[in-house]
Amino acid sequence: FFFFQAEDGIRDAQESRGFGDVYKRQVLASLQGHTKSVWALDWDFNRSKLISASEDQTVRFWDVAKYQCINVVNAEDAISCMKYIPEYDIVVYAVLNGEMQVYNPGTKESMFALKKHEKRITDFYYDQEVKILVSSSLDKKVIYWDISKQKAVKIIGSFEHGVSGVAVV
Repeated sequence: FFFFQAEDGIRDAQESRGFGDVYKRQVLASLQGHTKSVWALDWDFNRSKLISASEDQTVRFWDVAKYQCINVVNAEDAISCMKYIPEYDIVVYAVLNGEMQVYNPGTKESMFALKKHEKRITDFYYDQEVKILVSSSLDKKVIYWDISKQKAVKIIGSFEHGVSGVAVV
């Protein structure tokens, strides 16, 4: 994947954050490392690290100032989605069998796994106000998770089809 810079060279926080007119931008860097498709991207709390998750069974942490990979997490299967949770400074990622892994980038250790979905998890949404992670899955369920208690707090099931995305208002 690529980083862009405006033709006029301006790269303040607002400019580099948005996509704007991609046709008037030039490639700053191409981050090399994943060997298969990247399925999820997220930023850490201060936007100094980009986090990517891939079909190649890895989560990679990138130093955006140096355009270098600084950490690689190896998963047991392809990763379908991933979310950074700033309050806990953790990354939650899901492998294709529906299992979620919680990883601490500070200690570089896997903390715990969560398993309630029976099929691929398709999306995560994190509500910072109530500190609840919500997951959707092809198993026709939406699950609300309390990460601090390491458990599911609400399961909404019986959708007619798999749920491909989730957002909470």
